[in-house]
Amino acid sequence: MGKFSELFEMDAHIGAKELNLQYMKGEQPHCGFPEKNFSMNVEKLARKNLCEEVCMQYELPNYVGLNQLI
Repeated sequence: MGKFSELFEMDAHIGAKELNLQYMKGEQPHCGFPEKNFSMNVEKLARKNLCEEVCMQYELPNYVGLNQLI
C-alpha cells in the first residue's frame, strides 16, 4: 500500500526466504519492501528463476475505501 510492494500467501513465503523479508501482522501471510528496493529485489528473484509476473495496483485518492463498499 502506498509506495510499498507487498507479497501475499505463497509469494510471501518466497520473499521471506529468498529476500530475508519479515512477515507482517495479519491473518494471511504477507511481507513487503519499499518501492525504492523494487528493482533490486525483482532482480534477485529473477536470478533464482522465481519472478514470473508483477501486478501493479493503483488507487486514486478519491476512490480509497470505495472497494470496501462493494
